Amino acid sequence: MSKIEIGWTDKPTMNPRTREIVGLWNEEFFQDHCARHVKIHILRLTDLADGLANQDLRIPDWNMPAVLPMDNEAFGSYLPYIAAVNFSFTDPKKPHARFRVEDETGVYGGSQAMCRCFYRRFKNRRIKADSIANMMTTEHSARSFFQGDTLIPLLHYRIRYLQEVARNMKAKFDDNWKNLFEAGRWRAFGDSDHLGIVDLLEMEFPKSFGMDRFFHSDELRANYPLRFAKRAQLWLMIYQGRALANPGKLRPLEDGELLGPIADSAIPNALRACEVLAYDRELTEQIDSQIELVPHGTEVKEIRMATVAAMQKLLERINLKRLGPGKPPTSMLALDNALWRLGRNLAKPAHLARTTDY
Repeated sequence: MSKIEIGWTDKPTMNPRTREIVGLWNEEFFQDHCARHVKIHILRLTDLADGLANQDLRIPDWNMPAVLPMDNEAFGSYLPYIAAVNFSFTDPKKPHARFRVEDETGVYGGSQAMCRCFYRRFKNRRIKADSIANMMTTEHSARSFFQGDTLIPLLHYRIRYLQEVARNMKAKFDDNWKNLFEAGRWRAFGDSDHLGIVDLLEMEFPKSFGMDRFFHSDELRANYPLRFAKRAQLWLMIYQGRALANPGKLRPLEDGELLGPIADSAIPNALRACEVLAYDRELTEQIDSQIELVPHGTEVKEIRMATVAAMQKLLERINLKRLGPGKPPTSMLALDNALWRLGRNLAKPAHLARTTDY
């Protein structure tokens, strides 16, 4: 997959969800009384940022033959569905098999294997909501659609989410992703007067895109929202990468530079390998032994919060370092891609949780 490079003249700022998470993580009270399992090693973060500042970080263009359509209109129609089921491709049950598809075109694993299932059915054609609804009527038909060398985990959730996306795309947006983007004014994030696309995804598709959040309570606050919105943001990050690579063919989002960071399992795995994230002994042993973590437990909450805070700090440090030699700033989309690829190709495993969040 080829890539493009992009920079913004103005320094990117945090989106509202990232600002909430980073703000809480950086609070002295939270660090002293709540962050018990995960810490950010600032010196290691600085070292990593200084090294990345000299690298050619690029935003992927998502041109992936046999996995995603080259036709841009068809590509746009794929995204609601592949984003809705982009989670948990490693079975949390032993022996922790990873979803895999092998056919005459190649061998695919994880999210690429999932995308390959869509492509072998629809090729370069637009996906219609009725087609998805018809294929997800029974577990047997869904299992046939996601046929691979290994079973895809959490199939019943994927059926439920695809049914909801198909139903609501048709009923609320006339089965056209552009109508959704128009409703969000081609902006990922809203303001006090208007909803952005991420807001609409959480509101109009509550099961598929609206459940990736925690609520934190302590002595100073009650039910403080931690809105990660991994799959909603991933949809738009994939779209933005293709749009930037095809000027004049796909309209870019107005605030695409605000997307991310993504709090999944691969990126904290990369940050841990680089010694930016430090886990306590018990959590380290659980992850290394591939013991399932509680999906919305304290450990997972801290891993994801620390990932967001560390990635935001990395981006700031990288762009500060690039300012001296007069290099253009990089973006979270490029940094996310670099760390995600590193985290997916490490010998040490990422943390396991039975979750549809990521």
